[in-house]
Parts: sequence; structure tokens; C-alpha cells
Amino acid sequence: MNIVLIPCIKSESRNLGANYEDFDSLSHAAINTYFSAIKHISDADEVIVFHVKCSNSIQEVERKILSKMLELNSKGNNVLLLEADTLCVRDFDCSEFPRNKLQLFTLIGMSDFPEEIGKDYYLNSGVIWFPYKASRKIRKSISFFLSEPWPNRWAYYQLIWNLLYYGQFKNRDRGLSQVLGLGSGKFNWIIDDAPYKVDESSSKIMHFFTSRGIKRVVELQNIHKSNS
Repeated sequence: MNIVLIPCIKSESRNLGANYEDFDSLSHAAINTYFSAIKHISDADEVIVFHVKCSNSIQEVERKILSKMLELNSKGNNVLLLEADTLCVRDFDCSEFPRNKLQLFTLIGMSDFPEEIGKDYYLNSGVIWFPYKASRKIRKSISFFLSEPWPNRWAYYQLIWNLLYYGQFKNRDRGLSQVLGLGSGKFNWIIDDAPYKVDESSSKIMHFFTSRGIKRVVELQNIHKSNS
């Protein structure tokens, strides 16, 4: 099965940062993403809004998302993760993605990037394709990351997905070539400047970022879904 997974945070914590504290707007954003996926992904067998309960920190949320993706994939499913601040705006099929490779979709221009990856290779994790036929080593690696305490560092979850992605290739250049071959940004169009960004008219999934403020994300979703 092709399962689309849309995480939606549910928490009373104020430790997640100001961008995550408006839970009503987060729910609204997730609902927008949900209906856009149903409308535009023709071969999605199931679309799930995953309500992530959290009592402590954003890392707690991210660990639960990672665990849910592993659970679904281990049951024989292909999983497409769409964060709640994304929106499908044009028709596409999951068959357009690699059948045996974990896939991230766009480079992200950042000054603050992990040394393990490098700024010319760092990929955003707002949209992730995790097919069942991907290497078993990926599932083993995810299990390892879930079993270990995470360091207190920014975007460690995104770093994990980058390490898993590039670990499939002999070198990072080959991994980057695959991203560019799919059209960096085509399936995760970042509204802010990013290297190698495709034209907006070619994008199929837009990503608005909670850093804008979740209410602004919902406003942007509403603008673009009316035109899609």
C-alpha cells in the first residue's frame, strides 16, 4: 500500500517553540494537507493524519514520527511523509518516486548546517518517500537511532534523514544527482530561496515552513489550494 502520513502535533507543552503553540491552526494546516493529498495523489491507498501527543520537547515529537514511519514501512507499506505545513497543488503518482530508494526531494539553502552533510548537500525533510523495498539497512539504522538518546542539537531529526539518504550511495554526489534528476523542489517546493529550486509552476508539493508562523502557513495554504 501507498500510505501518506501527515503528522499533527497535540500537546500542552510550551517547550516546542512559539511556531508550534497554536494547535488549532496546526490542525487546520494538517487538514488542508490531508484534503490536498486526497485530491492530487491518485495512487494513495490511505491518507493518515497522525496526531502526535507530546509532553516535553520537539525531539519527542520527531522520535514519534520516526517510529511511526518505521512501523508502517515494516508492515510492507510505502510511506510518503508530508509535514502539516505542506500542500499538494498538482496531480502526481507515488509511482514517480524510486521503488527501492529512500528519497528526499530538495536542497535547502542554510548558513547553519550540519558539518556531517555540508551546505551543498543538505536536504530538507518536510517531504520524505520511504518505500518498503528500500534497503533493510535503513530500517535497522532507524531502530538504532530510536534506541539511542539524541544529542541536544538543532535539526537532529533532519540530519538523521540526510544520513540515511546519502548512506544509500557510494558518495554524496550520486545522491545529489538523484535529487536533481527528480527536479529539486518539484515535490517539495520551498517558498524561500533555495539552491536549484525549480520554477513554482512545475512544483507539485509546496512547503511553507512553520517558521513563518502557523497562522501564516494556513493563509498561504488557503491561497494556493484555491488555485490548484
